[in-house]
This record gives sequence, structure tokens and C-alpha cells, in this order.
Amino acid sequence: MSACCRTGRSGGGESETYTYDLKNRLIKLTGDGDWDYAYYSYRPDGLRREKNDNLIPYNTLFVWDGGNLVYESAEFSGGESIDENVYLYGIGLISATFASTVYGSRGGRSPGTTVQFR
Repeated sequence: MSACCRTGRSGGGESETYTYDLKNRLIKLTGDGDWDYAYYSYRPDGLRREKNDNLIPYNTLFVWDGGNLVYESAEFSGGESIDENVYLYGIGLISATFASTVYGSRGGRSPGTTVQFR
């Protein structure tokens, strides 16, 4: 299986290369000097399973229920947890929790409107 690449410039003028697999999924981000910034892996159904970031370094794990993202967990390479995001669905997305703050939709609001719950 071969991959294809696209190269561009970041805001700082550095060259970045984005490598995609044959299903057009981002699998690697490489910077100047062939430094691998990040790797991405996918489940057999095409949904992202994991992101390995080499700049900080940390790993993010994605958990899905069917096609809905329900949980993200980021931890440093040493295993220390740094972030968790939780998504709750009903008919569409009901709420999302980022850094212990819950966001979601309330009755009477137009679809797509998000408010912070306190």
C-alpha cells in the first residue's frame, strides 16, 4: 500500500508534509528536516483510533459508538493523563465535556447553538 503527500508552509514559514494513505486519511505530519510531528492510526471502518504527537509528546485515544465520537483521552507518553473529553448523544449531540466544563444544547435553542452549562 502506497501513500501520497502534500507539502505546504506553516505560518512560521516552515515546510510541512502531510502524508495520506490510499483512502485519503492523514497518517503522518512531517516538518522541516524530516522531523515526524505526528502519526495517526484508524480503525478498520475508517474512524480515527489514535493520534501520536511527537512535539509535546502525547497520545490521544478516540473511542466511538458506531459513527459517534463518545470519548477522547490524551496523555503524555509517560502515562500521565492531561485531558479527557466526553460526548453524550440522544437525537444528535446533547452535550460535550471539555476540561471538566460541560457544553450542550438547551430546549428552545436553534439546532447547532451551544451553551455552557454551569
